[in-house]
Amino acid sequence: MKTMSQKQKTLVLFSGGKDSVFALYKALLDGYEPVLLSFVNKSDQVQFTDGPEIDHIFWQMYLSLFGMFQSISIQTDGLDNSLAQKIQSISHENNIESIYTGDLGHPNGIDELLIRQTQLKVYTPGRSYVKSYGKKAYIEYLVSLGFVMPIISVRSDVAQVVSVGEILTVEYCNRLELCGVDCTGEDGEFQTIVTKCPLYKYEMQINAYLLESNKGRDDKNFEYKRMVSIKAVLK
Repeated sequence: MKTMSQKQKTLVLFSGGKDSVFALYKALLDGYEPVLLSFVNKSDQVQFTDGPEIDHIFWQMYLSLFGMFQSISIQTDGLDNSLAQKIQSISHENNIESIYTGDLGHPNGIDELLIRQTQLKVYTPGRSYVKSYGKKAYIEYLVSLGFVMPIISVRSDVAQVVSVGEILTVEYCNRLELCGVDCTGEDGEFQTIVTKCPLYKYEMQINAYLLESNKGRDDKNFEYKRMVSIKAVLK
């Protein structure tokens, strides 16, 4: 059996949401040594694609769940050619030829940018699963693996259906579909983190948080309600 140091490295685009955690899970199953790549703003807050940001202190606690993976952060203001160039540069510096993303097939997703603008082999395990079995089956699969997925950010146009702090379960997915909301949140309707899954050394329990509303960075400029000042413990 190969040790971690003997395995081929791969980048994993990592926001901490369910889809990027699943991408990390698959990279490990495929035998790679993952290097986590996260996007941060000028305040060192980790960014999701559309709206929410996670403060540095909570992020470091979150990363501790995964053990000793190498982690790299880069500043970015959006998905553009300069971001692709930064990722390509990081891959060269670390002798990496592939990357895993959590995109599920968004037409403006980062996987399409990486395919066009880099020489990396791009793996999209969540997208492949959704294409084969459907979005609801994908959520069911994550739940069956033991993923616990609290919602940490909700876009204003779905706020009557989706609530910050609720757990994304199969039953919750059914309710979202009945209301016409994408149960994966792929278009930015909501974002999750993962507080429990097979990769973790511990389970994270969120004890307290504040709610804040702010404008997102998507083209439609929706308002988001999100968790801030998150207090959590590992158990």
